[in-house]
Amino acid sequence: MSRLLFVVMFVVVSHLATAGQRSRVSATGDKTHEQFAEASMIQAACKDGQWNDLVITAQGPRLVQIINGVVFAELVDEDKKYAAKSGVLAFQDHGKGTIAEFKDIRLKQK
Repeated sequence: MSRLLFVVMFVVVSHLATAGQRSRVSATGDKTHEQFAEASMIQAACKDGQWNDLVITAQGPRLVQIINGVVFAELVDEDKKYAAKSGVLAFQDHGKGTIAEFKDIRLKQK
């Protein structure tokens, strides 16, 4: 089985940005997606059976997910009804048959 440290999508209401996507949710909830890279090319940055570095930067409504130095997905969520400004921080993995393990978790506030 693979040992992975990554989250494959940002989740708020439903999937908002997947591998290689730059997504935006407007104040009214309208969603747009731009594919900035092939999903398979981005997913190739994940190392099966090894630890992977995941950095999530959240500044205001903008979230950027970087795995092993490669931008995995970007999201700008300005939805006035559903965008969360605070809440629970949760870790999960959507891989098939993988074991999700987490270590060296650091939170940094600027």
